[in-house]
Amino acid sequence: MSRFIESEFGVKKNGLRKSFPVLMIAVAAVAIVVSGCVAPGYSREKEMLFEDKIHIEPRLGAFIPSEGDFKTGTVFGTRIAFQYDYGAYVSFEFSATEGVEQDAIAPTLNFESQIRDLNHDAYQEAERRSYVLSFDWDFPFTEDERTPYLRWGLGLGILNIQTVTNPAVRADLTSLGTAKVYVKDETMILVRPTVGLYWEALEDMTFFVDAQYDYAEAKGRVSLNGDDRHTSVIDFSGINILFGLSYSF
Repeated sequence: MSRFIESEFGVKKNGLRKSFPVLMIAVAAVAIVVSGCVAPGYSREKEMLFEDKIHIEPRLGAFIPSEGDFKTGTVFGTRIAFQYDYGAYVSFEFSATEGVEQDAIAPTLNFESQIRDLNHDAYQEAERRSYVLSFDWDFPFTEDERTPYLRWGLGLGILNIQTVTNPAVRADLTSLGTAKVYVKDETMILVRPTVGLYWEALEDMTFFVDAQYDYAEAKGRVSLNGDDRHTSVIDFSGINILFGLSYSF
């Protein structure tokens, strides 16, 4: 799935690294302001007839890291959304990202004190688990329910990074007299703006594609003989491109 995303949609992490976060946050902010009755497809009649709904959304796609030489990973996830008002949702999303890894190439380390200069080089793998609470708003273009529409959202949550130590870094530090070397798992705050295209092809079943930007960073921790040392701040941000179905009831 991740290779399909890159090949078919031409998504390259280097080109989007700087522009995409700013674009996503700006679009989300503007969308929140103009959603609702300002949308071209806003229907007062539908608002009056609105009833609360629950939406379950299994999703699959790709994660494109914004830093380092990590390979694009595969994302599996589920979101449960409560539609509390016409075109407005509060949702909880869990996702797991696998295959975020890089080749075991070590930086030059002459002294243990230089561990603080490590960044993403300390990791061979950095699998992700995210737990996000978000608020989302629909932006319909027409009153026709079968016409695709946009959905904007902004989420806040927790990101857990499950790590595998770069064996080249371990070998380098071991040669300096460090017996036990490994990088530790990290947990940090995650901010996630989202924009998606939704199409209600069948009653109570909607196809969608979401683009999300995960903003998260933290200092890494490397254990040297049981003594934790902090690295420089590591950017764990990146782009999710997800496909799925939304079931309503």
